[in-house]
Amino acid sequence: MYFNWLTARFRFSSPISRATADSGTQTTVNIIQDRGTLDKLCGNAENRAPYKEREVRDHPWMFANVTKNELVRCLGPNDIGQTAKLVTYRGGYKVICTYSWKQVEDPTIYVPGTPARWTPPDTLRKLNPDEGRHWIDQHATRAAVHQFEPLLQALFVANPELRFDDIDIVINRTTLLNLLKFVSKKSVQAFHFTLDLIGKTLFVGRKVAHAKGSPAEGSCGHNFEKEFTTEDPDLEHAEGHHRVLLYSFGGLRIIVRIEVDAYVEIDSEPASTSDPSASSENGPTQNIAHSGPYRTTVIKGGRTISQENIMELKSNQTQVPKDQMWFGRTPYCGLGSFPQKHPRDYAKGKVEVKQMSMGDFETWEKENQLGLQKLVWLLEELRNVTKENGAAIAVFLGKDEPRPEGAAEGSKKPDPSLRVYTAKDKVGALPDEIVEKFWSGK
Repeated sequence: MYFNWLTARFRFSSPISRATADSGTQTTVNIIQDRGTLDKLCGNAENRAPYKEREVRDHPWMFANVTKNELVRCLGPNDIGQTAKLVTYRGGYKVICTYSWKQVEDPTIYVPGTPARWTPPDTLRKLNPDEGRHWIDQHATRAAVHQFEPLLQALFVANPELRFDDIDIVINRTTLLNLLKFVSKKSVQAFHFTLDLIGKTLFVGRKVAHAKGSPAEGSCGHNFEKEFTTEDPDLEHAEGHHRVLLYSFGGLRIIVRIEVDAYVEIDSEPASTSDPSASSENGPTQNIAHSGPYRTTVIKGGRTISQENIMELKSNQTQVPKDQMWFGRTPYCGLGSFPQKHPRDYAKGKVEVKQMSMGDFETWEKENQLGLQKLVWLLEELRNVTKENGAAIAVFLGKDEPRPEGAAEGSKKPDPSLRVYTAKDKVGALPDEIVEKFWSGK
């Protein structure tokens, strides 16, 4: 057999202040202006000035909604504290809703939707390189203003009784992975995200330069997915399946949105499970009417697939992406690999399905415990900063962060910092009508 199944089973300080109007409440913005406070909060890094014109010129999309010179916090990797609590996979998780996007002009989702099914071909062959433009983040276009609006619309169908009063963080997996790399001094790519607070719940919104991008030269990742998976034939024009998990993360109750590549059928157990959102009569259903610029239409359709059958796909990789699977509570991974002299030719390489056991997850979290504890601390710090200053934008330039003014060309750059600025336009994480549905007293 050309792929291998593993048999292990999966278990489970004197800043200047000004008052701003933010969602009808008065918020004091603590703008760092004097040098002593700036040095204190920014780890004495000479390059961590509030604002640099060349940074804006090189990364205009990151600074588009930044209020000029209103830096309220900046942190280098050495400035990050850590929680004393153990961060562990144990304690379980809950899939609170799932949905698949539909390829139509107006934003539309299937709930519960269905991920693509792992259906490897009988004969392996060489694949063509990817062409065209592919999604980096579907929400960047289909929910450009309130990117978590589709999640809440899906939740309104799948789990309408859930309330967010005791939820600490709502975030997507990609941002969690970026922040873990940052606190672990492994990050090199620039990224930024939005920060909004509803009650005690911090929404961390991913931002990208372009919703779609061109594939890397020679890549065949998308063609790999097409060759080895099959979409649900009952979901017309479905693309991109997303799942929303609720679990404890070092004492924080967090909701994590993940994108799923596929699911795999296991002989000993069915992939489908019963769910109140699944219906024998698929079709349009009621969603939450609101005054926001984008309103997602919800269609009942698809099958609820157990999280124990979910898998990641990697077209040319021999190592399991343990960090991605840990945050996504994803047990399986389909790995394709081929010799360097035969690119994209799986007939001369191999494709195998690997499974992460509970022991594998525990080994990974033990090896990365310090980084995970620092990440918990950082999320709490970002929530405190947002509570004190209102809606904000966090910017991390990574390897693109410039040298300090006057530094010699070729001199070593200091560790890049994560900088938080007040947001110019404060639109909020969600429309008010949705907030009223999921928070008590709002």
